[in-house]
Amino acid sequence: MPHFSHAQCSDASKICRSDNADTLRAHCYRPILPLTSTGVAAELTHRFVSNQTTLALGAQHCLFPFMLIKARVTSDGSLGALVQNNIFSALSLSIGAELNAMDAANTAKLGLTLAFKP
Repeated sequence: MPHFSHAQCSDASKICRSDNADTLRAHCYRPILPLTSTGVAAELTHRFVSNQTTLALGAQHCLFPFMLIKARVTSDGSLGALVQNNIFSALSLSIGAELNAMDAANTAKLGLTLAFKP
């Protein structure tokens, strides 16, 4: 699985092949305001077998030093959000949600994670 990285106009970018060389992904992340961890990201994914290309755009921002908020939208209609809260230095709570706006019959997904760090 070859990985190619290039950092010219952004701080992080990567091109990789995965899923037995069926998927080609290109990632790019650009920090906007490092003090608040504000940044934007883009991902372009192409699946060769289904000939499907998807563009995902996302953003993140630290609302407080202990709370990170992330959101993303994809060209196939998927919307997602994540709120991560570090309650204590060894305890983290994450709440995530995702829904597909193009599929009216599909219900939204909601996830809750409580992680302990040693």
